[in-house]
Amino acid sequence: MSCFRSRSSSPSERALVDARLSERIRELYARSRDSYGARRIYLDLRDEDVRVGRKRVERLMRAAGLSGYVKRRKFRTTFGVPGVRVADDLVERDFNPPAPNRLWASDIKYVSTWEGTLYLASVLPFEITSLLLLVAVVAAVVVAKGKI
Repeated sequence: MSCFRSRSSSPSERALVDARLSERIRELYARSRDSYGARRIYLDLRDEDVRVGRKRVERLMRAAGLSGYVKRRKFRTTFGVPGVRVADDLVERDFNPPAPNRLWASDIKYVSTWEGTLYLASVLPFEITSLLLLVAVVAAVVVAKGKI
């Protein structure tokens, strides 16, 4: 028999095994809620006594369009500089304002999205901080989804 096979011939043994293996990989991937990468899928298959290489799992996952969750690296937001003094505590830890509109609270939140980092800053009167912060978070989510 020649090395050239006709197009009408049946799929090779490797192609059939790859098809069965791809189906099992999809099942494991779905069971992990679309979070497992090739390494974990490979380890699960090995636990099931399926003899397959990690690079083969990588190739089949790539062909099926499956990719694991990529853990994002946290970044530092505050860096201490020697010789620079810390800001004074003007409130002196007394969080009961003497009158309305006398004490304000502020915060900045970094929200990771697939398109980058979203910065959410808020400055609120202390007596209604919790209510307005909820409104600010909802507004940030709406903006992040592109509805405004």
